[in-house]
Amino acid sequence: MNENEKIIEKFYTSFKNSDPKGMIECYHDEIEFSDPAFPLLKGKQAKAMWAFLCQRKADPNDRSFEKISANEKTGSA
Repeated sequence: MNENEKIIEKFYTSFKNSDPKGMIECYHDEIEFSDPAFPLLKGKQAKAMWAFLCQRKADPNDRSFEKISANEKTGSA
C-alpha cells in the first residue's frame, strides 16, 4: 500500500469510527470540497463539515469502504 492509499484508508476508517479529528488530519489546509449537499467548502469550512457530520449517530456498517487505490495525483475508495 502506497502513502496516498494509507491516507485514504485512514480517512475512511476515521469516518467509519465517527472520528472527525482523524479525518481532518488527512486534509491539506487549502482543501476544496464540493458535493450536492455541501457546495464548495474551502479550508476550515470543509474540515468543520466532517466534525458536524460525525456528530450524527450512525451505524459503522453504513460507512463501509473497499477497493482503495491511489497514485501521486488521484485516489479512490
